[in-house]
Amino acid sequence: MYTAKVLPADFETSGQLVYALVSNLQQEEIKPLLQKYGLAEVNVNQWYRTRDIVALFAEMAQRPNFSNNFVAVGMAAANLLIQILPPEIQAMSLEQILMAEEELIYANYRNPSPGFIRVTKVDDNTYYHDSQTVWPDELNYGFVYSFVRHFCPKAKRFTVRMADDMPGQDDGGEFLRIKIALSSK
Repeated sequence: MYTAKVLPADFETSGQLVYALVSNLQQEEIKPLLQKYGLAEVNVNQWYRTRDIVALFAEMAQRPNFSNNFVAVGMAAANLLIQILPPEIQAMSLEQILMAEEELIYANYRNPSPGFIRVTKVDDNTYYHDSQTVWPDELNYGFVYSFVRHFCPKAKRFTVRMADDMPGQDDGGEFLRIKIALSSK
């Protein structure tokens, strides 16, 4: 289960990413939590303490259906971020976007490193996406799923799965491994 990680006070996340993360959380039962952590109204041009967002997600993890909610949050965040990517990045292939993901994502953080994202190409149709982040595993999964769905070649099908043979961060593992597999239609 996801728990809040201890983070330095000066570790910040861009308002753009914070907006993408919380814009899907406007359900009535979540609004008091957004207010509690100062995230009810997010300015995309401002920076926010990452530990406040992590604390919000840790409280959400105590609620029913948190896993599905985090997948939806990750998917919605990715979809919003994809829409604002410059045209030259939107024109990238799936392999190019996967290899550039760490650089694209880390532009949304200030001060301490949020961990890592490593993408390994196993073969022309298989990638391992390893990430060590402050976010819930299900949120990372939803984020990766939406990026793969958007950038997957039209002639291909895809599957995105969390590795069965190793625990993710939320289960005590060092990092989350997601396997991306492509096949012909």
